[in-house]
Amino acid sequence: MQLRDYPPAADGRAKATWHALERRLECRLERPDGAGVAWDARPPKATALPSPGLAAAWSFGCNAGMLDEGLLIKINQWAFAATVLLAVMMTRFATSSWTVSLIVGAMLLSRGRLLADLGRLGVDGFAMLATTAWLSASAHFLRTGARVTAAIAAASVGVGALVDPSLVGLAVAVPALLALGFLWRRRLAKPVIQRLRGTRRRQMALQDAATPAGSTIWPHGGEVVFPRVSSALRGLFGQYPALPAAGSRAYERGSLFRTIDVPFLLWAYTRRRWLRLATGWTLVAILGLGMALAAAAWLSGTGWVDGAASSPAGGLFDVWRTRWSVMQLDRFDLHLATSLAIVFVCALQSPAAGLPGFLELSWLTLVGLCGVILAAALGDRFDAALAHDALPTVRAVISWFEPAVLSLGVAGLYNLMRVLDTRFSAPS
Repeated sequence: MQLRDYPPAADGRAKATWHALERRLECRLERPDGAGVAWDARPPKATALPSPGLAAAWSFGCNAGMLDEGLLIKINQWAFAATVLLAVMMTRFATSSWTVSLIVGAMLLSRGRLLADLGRLGVDGFAMLATTAWLSASAHFLRTGARVTAAIAAASVGVGALVDPSLVGLAVAVPALLALGFLWRRRLAKPVIQRLRGTRRRQMALQDAATPAGSTIWPHGGEVVFPRVSSALRGLFGQYPALPAAGSRAYERGSLFRTIDVPFLLWAYTRRRWLRLATGWTLVAILGLGMALAAAAWLSGTGWVDGAASSPAGGLFDVWRTRWSVMQLDRFDLHLATSLAIVFVCALQSPAAGLPGFLELSWLTLVGLCGVILAAALGDRFDAALAHDALPTVRAVISWFEPAVLSLGVAGLYNLMRVLDTRFSAPS
């Protein structure tokens, strides 16, 4: 990253943020020899809502009242390095393999398109960082149920909303995942119960082979292996009468270094955890959106109200609508499309066959991507009304998810190997 040159470029939202930063913090742009971005003079009417998160990051680059483009590019480099580190940790949480994680890190650092985008002075790099941080914390939470990583995931959404309000769509992913878990609870519980039965049969066979005749065999009498897991599953999903059981920690909350013993969606529907999770993430979405809009309104002043009340020019709006779809699809290349397909295939596998928590992580990624795309479409529609007589900037949502999707594509191959190994080794 340090040996390449990155010609600076800025979109309409970055320019609106700079104008707001210049007005509020009296920070002017330093442009030696007239080179760099063609930062327009302050427009008479706002063409896009500024990004409070981007303004906060750029404020660190304001030295003695001057904003240096080279320093802004260096901030982008640090944000990209943090994104790669978070993607490596997300892969480690999902696969429990440092080898796969280091492969992901090397792949992202050699991704030419990501490196070329370091010269773009805008929200994309910070939105990418917030998205990857959310997925990394969520990957750990799906494995452990730890409150710390749940709070980090919520904070990532809140910070991401300040970067771009459309990232509030990430907050609806967990309630949507819980809804999917409720609809498919029987399909999720059946393979887990079958796996527990198979584990019990193998343990009993080993005990019978290793225990001398006439000696005491554990478990005693009517006891079963994993009593809390089997009885809770049967009672929760109505397949069998609930059996009294105690003493197991299978359904207890994990910690930073201790995982839960059952799939996350089964764990979430005990002790009414699903209600607390859904309520908490709904509040995160409401507070994040309100905080982002209030901060953007403070930065831009009152000019955006008049622009928002106007209607976009019909011809330009039709052109923008076509351009929006083309630009979203244009981000897909062979590697990204293949990785997204692998994530989708992993989302269709049995929770008992693959890596622990990978099914939920795959669905969380897909639902979060759809939520952000929908929120971005609404946000760009607002910007189209704000610009009125000009083509507004299109949010590059796919690029925000690119490091995470590429990482999950590599981890998904490892997960599918685990699925095939489980299915081939299972007795027919």
